[in-house]
Amino acid sequence: MSPKIASLSGLKIVIGAVSLLLASGATSSEPSLMDADFPASLDAAHAYASGGDDDWSDLDSETEMAELLQFEIADVAADTGKREYIARCEELRIVPVAMLIAKLECEHINLRHHGMGVKGAHALAAALEANTHIKSFNLGDNWFGDEGAAALAAVLPSNATITSLNLAENRIGTHGVRALCEGLKKNTAVCELVLQVTA
Repeated sequence: MSPKIASLSGLKIVIGAVSLLLASGATSSEPSLMDADFPASLDAAHAYASGGDDDWSDLDSETEMAELLQFEIADVAADTGKREYIARCEELRIVPVAMLIAKLECEHINLRHHGMGVKGAHALAAALEANTHIKSFNLGDNWFGDEGAAALAAVLPSNATITSLNLAENRIGTHGVRALCEGLKKNTAVCELVLQVTA
């Protein structure tokens, strides 16, 4: 075990069907936590995950964006991250995920398979900077890629609330995993990180 990984003592990382329990250095087999399939075209998945041509121009999306940005959020608690999320979505010109906005005050959120992409990860990171409610977050299969993982990793040192983070099936490679490890070095709350990929 390398010294960098050893410094993450007490963290459980799930990669494939094997859990690495870094507190003891032991490994144990566990059943698959995710049952999603890979996309038919990995080239298309990589292009989308790396922020390819995903600019939106759909009239329904533009209408939905305008409606979401007109929400009266003056009475929203500052510790939810809703204002930050909506502002970052507007800046990135992406449609906010309504379910995320509705659940930012919850402790356990499942946003698996919402197709948030790289830009969505950047917007989500803005929300997580302020959020003090979310304890477990399933963000599996959202096409974050390395850049999206790095955006979320940048929030880890300042977020002391999230204890379980599922980033399975997000096409995260070596660069994304390294960014997450760097973020985890300065985070004492996360006990479980899932990076599982099913074949």
